[in-house]
Amino acid sequence: MKQRKLDGPLLPLVQRLNAIRRAEPALQRFENLRLLGTHGEHVFAYAKGTEIAVAVNLDPRAPRERRRRRPAGHRSPGGVPGA
Repeated sequence: MKQRKLDGPLLPLVQRLNAIRRAEPALQRFENLRLLGTHGEHVFAYAKGTEIAVAVNLDPRAPRERRRRRPAGHRSPGGVPGA
């Protein structure tokens, strides 16, 4: 593993993201990646497995808000598929 010197205000966030990635098998593979459609060029969205859907704002200057239906097979926080 490459050794890096990491410090600064983002270090706790990066550590937490890495812990989540290590704990979640769906985040460790690429064959379960599905790109999701969005309504604008500034939002990138993908799903991993049936538990994880991610939307990322690619515009560093403006917040973006988009609503979309959960992909088929994904469960809501309450456990309801596709709700």
